[in-house]
Amino acid sequence: MMNEHLLSSDRKPLHTTKPVVILGGGGDGRVVLEIIRRMIRAGSDLYPAGFLDDGQKTGVDIDGVSVLGCLEAWREMPGNCLFIPALHRIKDMPARMVRIRSLGIPESRWFNAVDPSAALAQDTKLGTGCCIGQHVVVQPGCRLGSFVSIRAGASIGHDCKVEDFCYLGPNSTLCGGAVMNTAAHLAPGAVLSNGMMLGSFAVLGAASAGLRDIPDGAIAQGNPARIVDHQPVNGVNA
Repeated sequence: MMNEHLLSSDRKPLHTTKPVVILGGGGDGRVVLEIIRRMIRAGSDLYPAGFLDDGQKTGVDIDGVSVLGCLEAWREMPGNCLFIPALHRIKDMPARMVRIRSLGIPESRWFNAVDPSAALAQDTKLGTGCCIGQHVVVQPGCRLGSFVSIRAGASIGHDCKVEDFCYLGPNSTLCGGAVMNTAAHLAPGAVLSNGMMLGSFAVLGAASAGLRDIPDGAIAQGNPARIVDHQPVNGVNA
């Protein structure tokens, strides 16, 4: 068992806080860390215990928080540790989705990082392992799955459905009744129109306007958006 006192350079007593370990130490990981720190400043009893990352050496410092090992090292963490993934990358999502699921982390140990400035309607249904950034707005009647990442300034209209592993970039918009299927990607500033669907692993490019359904695996861009490419998603169970 890893020594609890080595979990972070912050040296906080873990029995008095809720330690959170971030899976992924790149740019997304730093974004999640900042949201956790904002939650702490707002009064949440949290503690950024460290990062787990397959591509970083153990002990590397990321914004004052240490890398503790590879992703499988979650099993060595103290039993009160919570986890949140920060592993979204457009064309790598089929493999990364399989990777996260393969870890076998119990659902009860996934953590939702919700920035204090985010405004979620009271009836919002939220899964586990989600990250919701600054000034995000979620209107009534929405259902958000697990491992969803919503960046700063994004807006989700009433009665939208966002499935597992989806990504909504900064200042993107889902209009009322729109649907994002598994691991769909709404790039910064993109808009998916009322009642439209963004298919599994599909991408709506930056500042694009999706005025019709976009099928699974399609990459669409422009205003109005047109399909310009496809990415393979064979062998992945969405």
